Amino acid sequence: MSYSNNFSVIIFKNPDNLILMTGKYNQSIPRLNPKNIFLMLIMFNILAIYSYAKSESRSEIKYKAKKGDREAQLKLGKLYLEGDERIKPDNKKAFHWISQSAEQEFPPAQYYIAQCYEDGIGVDVDLEKSLSFLIKAAEQGVEPAQSKAAAKLIAKNDFDKAAKYLQMSSEQGNIDSSRKLGQLFLQTEGKNQDLLQAIKYLGRAAESGDSQAMLLLANLYSGENGLITPDYTKMIQYLWEAAGKNFPEAQTKLGECFEDGFGLTKDTQMAVKWYKKAAGLNDVKAMINLGNCYAMGKGQSMDQKQAFYWYTKAAEMSDPTANYHLGICYADGIGVAKNQKISFTHFLNAAKAGIADAQYRVGNCYKYGIGTHSDLDEAKKWFIKAVEQDHVPAEKNLKMLLLDSYDSANQYKKDIYDHSIVDPRPAQ
Repeated sequence: MSYSNNFSVIIFKNPDNLILMTGKYNQSIPRLNPKNIFLMLIMFNILAIYSYAKSESRSEIKYKAKKGDREAQLKLGKLYLEGDERIKPDNKKAFHWISQSAEQEFPPAQYYIAQCYEDGIGVDVDLEKSLSFLIKAAEQGVEPAQSKAAAKLIAKNDFDKAAKYLQMSSEQGNIDSSRKLGQLFLQTEGKNQDLLQAIKYLGRAAESGDSQAMLLLANLYSGENGLITPDYTKMIQYLWEAAGKNFPEAQTKLGECFEDGFGLTKDTQMAVKWYKKAAGLNDVKAMINLGNCYAMGKGQSMDQKQAFYWYTKAAEMSDPTANYHLGICYADGIGVAKNQKISFTHFLNAAKAGIADAQYRVGNCYKYGIGTHSDLDEAKKWFIKAVEQDHVPAEKNLKMLLLDSYDSANQYKKDIYDHSIVDPRPAQ
C-alpha cells in the first residue's frame, strides 16, 4: 500500500490530532463489519507511518549529532537521558552528547550539563563545574540558569554576583527573582540607593501578585527595621492585599495590627478573625496568637481548653515558643490537668531551641527539683544561657545561686566576670 506526499505532510504536521482521531475511531467500533475493518486498517497504517517518522527523526538526529550539529547533540543527549520505546536510558551517553553540545557554547546544553555535574548524571558530582556552566548559560540569556546560578551564589555569600544574575532573570519576567533581588538590596545597610532598588524590585514582584513581596514591603513601611520613615497607609495597603490573597503570614500580621492598634483602630475581635484565618492555613504564629487570645479572653470569651488546643497544634509543627506555652499550661493546669514532668519536658525542648523564658524556667526546675531531679550545676547552666539573652529574672536567680553555691571567692569572682553579672555581695 502506498501513500501520497500530501497525506504524509498532513500526518507529520500534527500527530497529536491523529492520535485523538484514532482514539475516537477505536471507541466507536461496535463490532467487526467491513466498514469498521477498513477504519481499523487506516488507523494501524497511520500509526505505522507515525512510528516510522519518529524512528526516521531519531536517525536524522544521530546523523546530525555525529556531524557536529550542537542542537542535534543536545537532542540526542536528552533522548538518552529520558529514553523512549526505541532508546534505553543511558546516563553516560547522555552526558557525552550533552557535553559535546556544551563545548560548542550552546546555551541550553550548558544548562543541562550543569545539571549533570550537580546530580552526578553520567559523571562524578562536581559542584564547581556545575556552577561554572550555569554561569556560562546565564551570560547567554538562559533564564533558568540565571535564577539557579543566583541561588548558588547566595549560598556562597557572593551577593554581588548573585544580584547580577537575579537582575537578568528579573528583566526576563521571573517574579521570584525580582523579590529575591529586592531582599538582597534590603540586606545592604546604610546605602540609600540600595533601599530604592529594594523598593523597586519588591514593587515589581508585588505588582505581579507576589504575596511575599507585599509582606516585605509592608514590613519595610512599618518602620520596624528603621530603614525608612513609617508609612502606615502603604503598610496596611500591602497587608490587606496579601491577606486577601490568603497569604497566612500577612493575615497574622494584619491581626497583630488590629490587636495592637498599629496603623489601624484597635479591634481585638478583628484580630481574632484574622488569626483564625491564618491558623486555618497552618500559620504557627497565628496559632500561638490565637491561643493567647483564648487564654486571656481577648476578642472573645476566655477558653483555656481552646488555648491549650492551639498551643498543641503549633507545638506539633515543632515550634519552640508553642512548647514553652505548653510548659506553662501543664505547670499551671491551663486547659489540661497539671503535670510537672510533662511541663518540664516542654520547657526543656523550648530552652534547647533558645527561648530565654524557657531557659529561665528550666533553671528553676533544676534548682527546686520541679518535674525533674534537683541539680544546681544544671540550674546554673540554664540561668547563664538566659542571662546571655538579657533575661533579668534569670540574672537575679543566678546571683542568688552563685552566692549559695560557692565556697571559693575566686571561683565566684570568675563566674561573675565571665557572665557580666553585677556582684550582689556588699563591698568588703
